[in-house]
Amino acid sequence: MNKVPEALAPDGVPFVVEGYYDGVPYRFVDGTAIDAVVRGEVVRFESFEEFVQPSAKPGARYRGSFVFAAQICVCWVSAFFVRIYYSYILDVHPPAFGQAASLIQILPFVCLGFVFLFARISFGYFACYYFFSVLLTYVTLTEATSSWEMLAAAAALFLPAMFLPLRRPPVPELSVGLLRKLLIGALALSAVVLIVAAQYHFKFVSYENIYLHRSGIVLPTPLAYLMGIVTGALLPFTFACFAFSRRWLGAGAALALLFLGYPIMLTKMNLLAPAWMLFLLLLSMWNGPRATVMLSLLIPMVVGLLSISLVLVPGLPDDYLPIFGLFNFRLIAVPAISIDLYDRFFATHPLTYFCQVSFLKPFLHCPYSEQLGVVLEREYRFGTLNASLFATEGIASVGPRLAPLSVFGCGLVLAFGNACSSRLPARFVIVSGGMAVLALLNVPLSTALLTSGLGTLFLLWLVMPRAYFDRPASGPC
Repeated sequence: MNKVPEALAPDGVPFVVEGYYDGVPYRFVDGTAIDAVVRGEVVRFESFEEFVQPSAKPGARYRGSFVFAAQICVCWVSAFFVRIYYSYILDVHPPAFGQAASLIQILPFVCLGFVFLFARISFGYFACYYFFSVLLTYVTLTEATSSWEMLAAAAALFLPAMFLPLRRPPVPELSVGLLRKLLIGALALSAVVLIVAAQYHFKFVSYENIYLHRSGIVLPTPLAYLMGIVTGALLPFTFACFAFSRRWLGAGAALALLFLGYPIMLTKMNLLAPAWMLFLLLLSMWNGPRATVMLSLLIPMVVGLLSISLVLVPGLPDDYLPIFGLFNFRLIAVPAISIDLYDRFFATHPLTYFCQVSFLKPFLHCPYSEQLGVVLEREYRFGTLNASLFATEGIASVGPRLAPLSVFGCGLVLAFGNACSSRLPARFVIVSGGMAVLALLNVPLSTALLTSGLGTLFLLWLVMPRAYFDRPASGPC
């Protein structure tokens, strides 16, 4: 370690240099804050992101407010068109006094959402912003008999996931050299997993026909877990590492392997994963982290609303809305509808008390022998109804009234993820966590941690060397 002269350090304590960014020496304080020597003086920054981007543009806060207001409007309008174009498959209760009355119902959620204009950017912030849009759609699209309980649950999630300052666990970081070798190993391991999984199923089918073939895909349980970890955490993390060090050959290889998960699993997430990762990367290059999170959801939903004009094209059926169906319906409306259906089902059926969690099921009496998604699919014929932590760890486990307590526990898990990534640039966390956030909207937190690779991603963030971002690397891979 190098030392800055004592005269530059506060209270006469020698400044021990932990890294350099653009030639500026810095050190970490209390895990997240940073002291840096700027123009001969020690300056404290609250986060690594504030250190690397100290001069935020004056109008950034106002633009964030505009984007936030636009997101609220887009969610409300999107729910209106979802009810129109998907009425033939929906079984939801609209607001008692029509769409206009839903504006009053969403006001408490909007007030809660103002925290996104001021909270520190983190993985928890990223996940909570997407959950916020789902809950807005839930209240707008359905009768939302449990809207006040969901508001309390949202607050219970947002509080720890965005504001709880957990310290980073004292785990040694990898060296930069070792990380670069492990990234090559991650590509090789991912290729092996994909090759083995392809022996069980590998078939390219069109976007519209995936449901005709997906039911026949059966992978051994260990291999299914590995596929989720590879496509949900390992390859997105590897892509982000290569991209942020400008090693484009390695980044391209990660995206290619990510796409090859589609003919194996036949999921929309695997099909669009490469484009989604590139989209997040480009947004993060052109915008600050707060704008990146907000625009990553607003832009696709606006494009989806604009695509409604396709129904005016001669020869296209009225319900042919692939872009709107993907972004506005599947990404946001389906998780919102799932919350409503779980609320209705468990209002008249026994609660699970967490017996749906696979490693707890052998120790608990469970009224359901099958997965909850299958149980609700049989009840409502809306596809396999896997749902987010609000529906599963919340409503299904303890009911809507106690849901805020269990959701608060989920918030603590996200806060732990924030602690694991606290020393990393927020832009990197957003890009590498892009697939994990999509998984959280559609599966329980326990499933996201184990099967979708979120737990693996936390571990990768924890051992990621902060010095990796000090200087851009050279070389193709």
